[in-house]
Amino acid sequence: MKKYRLGISLPAEPGPVRNVRERPNAECVAHLAATDHTTFDPTPKVMTAPGLVVRCADPLNCETSIQALMGGVAMPSARFYLRNHFPIPRLEANNYRLTIGGLVRHPLSLSLQELRTMPSCSRFVTLECAGNGRALFDPPAEGERWELGAVSTSEWTGVPLVELLKRVGVLTEAREAVFRGADVGVAGESSQPIRFERSLRLDEIHIGDALLAYAMNGEPLSREHGYPVRLVVPDWYAVASVKWLTDIRFIDRSFSGFFQADRYWYQWNREGQVAAEPVTIQKVRSLITEPSPNQEFRRGELAIRGVAWSGAAPIECVEVSVARCLPALGGDGN
Repeated sequence: MKKYRLGISLPAEPGPVRNVRERPNAECVAHLAATDHTTFDPTPKVMTAPGLVVRCADPLNCETSIQALMGGVAMPSARFYLRNHFPIPRLEANNYRLTIGGLVRHPLSLSLQELRTMPSCSRFVTLECAGNGRALFDPPAEGERWELGAVSTSEWTGVPLVELLKRVGVLTEAREAVFRGADVGVAGESSQPIRFERSLRLDEIHIGDALLAYAMNGEPLSREHGYPVRLVVPDWYAVASVKWLTDIRFIDRSFSGFFQADRYWYQWNREGQVAAEPVTIQKVRSLITEPSPNQEFRRGELAIRGVAWSGAAPIECVEVSVARCLPALGGDGN
């Protein structure tokens, strides 16, 4: 049985995630909005819901407060952390279409209502930003200055992705599925607008429980969390869970999009060489939520509370070390 220590946990290896500070561009937003039914807010309102800490207003990035992480299994939608690379698009249900094409026998274009009539299921899934805890890195790492609240759990409802694969008939030469969101902006060194896109290998889809989600905690997705449809990939870092999903296409090669090949890779030094691997499964993490750091108490009994999660396997037990000279105190993972 594996045992994990409960406390602030930052992996020493691999190292910081290669990230990017995107540059929203009014011209590119206007150009893409004129070519489809997507609209954008150039100056989005900053959410002020209790339990959210705003890290950036444009694009809107908020993390859940440490206190709110102990509110129950499912985080209320208004307190679920937000990670955006570009301005938040506005999609309307009456003209929404999800297009599925590429290397398939039966291309589809589905409305929201058609998706809702397909077989569905609900799953509790924890999503975490790959850069969670970046503000604690020493030396500092490039990217959003998250502390430890860029993680939340919700109940997601939608169509299993494997159900869609059955309907379109994926061809044998297909290797990956590319998921495109409606959010758009300028990133990296290029001045050309790009959509947010990520891919999954077909074997990763078949062994997982990915959902085309249209509901969150029993309610329709909010605009901030991907309305009307988003991808939810359990156990993976949230970069794989593309919001405002508009297109899925199957290709016969490795996808080389900006957020797949140029960003979201771990890098670290190993024997004088730079090693790298892509961001995929969530690593084991844990966090003490009570007491607060540097909080002082009178001698006596003290309740210690916290959370732990992992994409590799369920947490079976935790250990709390109250002092370096004392043995760890064990507990189950409930």
